[in-house]
Amino acid sequence: MTFQSALQLCIFRLFLLMNADLVLCVGSMRPSIKKADKLFDAKKWSGAIDMYEKCIAGGLVISAEQKSDVYFSLGFACHDLYDSGAEGRNANADKAVEWYSKVIALGQYNETRGLAFRNRGMIETKQRKYALALADYNQAVSIYIQDRESSTAADAAATRFERSFVYRGLGLHDLELSDLQQSISFLTNPKSPKMYRSAQTTD
Repeated sequence: MTFQSALQLCIFRLFLLMNADLVLCVGSMRPSIKKADKLFDAKKWSGAIDMYEKCIAGGLVISAEQKSDVYFSLGFACHDLYDSGAEGRNANADKAVEWYSKVIALGQYNETRGLAFRNRGMIETKQRKYALALADYNQAVSIYIQDRESSTAADAAATRFERSFVYRGLGLHDLELSDLQQSISFLTNPKSPKMYRSAQTTD
């Protein structure tokens, strides 16, 4: 190593020591799926959305599986902001539907696709877009019934419960009652596995 190279290296190391806080700050600003996931787990929705979108823009979301997970997380975060009544409620609903639609368009990973259909249906139900919601719930139930490996009977039961609200909105009370009876019968059956009986349902 020449004297000039050694001097440059020393100057660079000195710069790093004197500006450690700046280096750490710049490093922390770099987008990563891991950082986005941490923000998501902490329910810091706006930060998670921003980080996930930066990951997509930076070409960090490559595989179909990554896309499915990231798109669904973005949809869920926007969905929760919509449910919470945060500023820009309608825009959050539109973004959630957009991200759920991207999960569905991938045509893979049935467990995530089923949830995307179901959650999109929940938004459409609240918007009283009953025809769209019914189609999405029907797709979700179909996936849950056909794909026993990645789905559970609890998923289908919870979706039927949510679909009953669509039937109520459409005035189809016989179908509403049928869905309610099927879902409640399953969720309250003492022989059902506990993990099934604890399935979340909509308000």
